[in-house]
Amino acid sequence: MIKLIAISAIIALPLVANAADMPITTLSQPLTSTPPIYSWTGFYVGLYAGGMFQGGNLNLATTTGDDAAINPHLAGSSFIGGGLLGYNYQMGATVVGVEGDIGFNNAKSTVVSANPAYSLSEWYANNTLTEHITGHVRARLGWASGPMLIYSSAGVALSGVKVDVVGICGSPPYYYGTGSHERVGMSLGAGAEYALTHTVILRGEYIYDNYGRQSVDVGSGWQNRKINAQNQTMRTGISYKF
Repeated sequence: MIKLIAISAIIALPLVANAADMPITTLSQPLTSTPPIYSWTGFYVGLYAGGMFQGGNLNLATTTGDDAAINPHLAGSSFIGGGLLGYNYQMGATVVGVEGDIGFNNAKSTVVSANPAYSLSEWYANNTLTEHITGHVRARLGWASGPMLIYSSAGVALSGVKVDVVGICGSPPYYYGTGSHERVGMSLGAGAEYALTHTVILRGEYIYDNYGRQSVDVGSGWQNRKINAQNQTMRTGISYKF
């Protein structure tokens, strides 16, 4: 028995020595490596789609003229889709960036104006406001947690609107007027993004645009139309980060 123990000790000694020589870090390494932390810094391009909703009022230039708006409230809506381009810079959990976008839609609202001295069958006009192109230039401020980013935005909203007037005074024929106007307003928003991979990013966001009160000339013989409009947009998008 003593000989067996001695032989076992002689065999075990080299194994113990080899184990003692192994670096401690090797023994403490995890079985799987930790994935690198996601970085939001970089340029990106993308596409978006969603819905845009018009709000505000459309009135005639004066309230003492022949015509007055019966129900001046704007209530149009449309699908909107477009592209975007931006850059983010990450400092710890804080992400700052700038983004520009352009979108195409067909939001339309119609307001009826009339002369209170006449019935609608004798004197009225349909005033239709249509938007086709909208855009933004915005600064963004966000908080990142790995592949998730929550952010707010503020900047400038741009839009082109067209006002078409179709009216009748007394008896047919109908009378037409039209005018276009480029608008500049303020934009506020909030949203969230999630990085599916190091290059593919999904987003969802809400944007509020306010253009204030602006005037549109619809042609000779018509009063100018005054528009106090706001747009609300809810959209989703996908971006590619370089």
